[in-house]
Amino acid sequence: MGVRNLEELIDENHAIISLSIGSEYYVRILSFVDKDQLEPGCAILMHNKILSVVGLLQDEVDPMVSVMKVEKAPLESYADIGGLDVQIQ
Repeated sequence: MGVRNLEELIDENHAIISLSIGSEYYVRILSFVDKDQLEPGCAILMHNKILSVVGLLQDEVDPMVSVMKVEKAPLESYADIGGLDVQIQ
């Protein structure tokens, strides 16, 4: 299984998806997927062996992921931190 981006809905049962490396594929959408929620740009779950859309990932963010997200770059530099003079020598 893998997370992919939905680029375009072709018809009720087929779509174009893109991989992170830029490749695009024409894939099938399985019957149990809620097609009303599919729209270009959404994240989908794709079965890699059968190249089919098997689910839709919601926009909800896992709290553990949001805690690790860097929203603002730190202002400190390595020179400001220091403390490793002995180890550097």
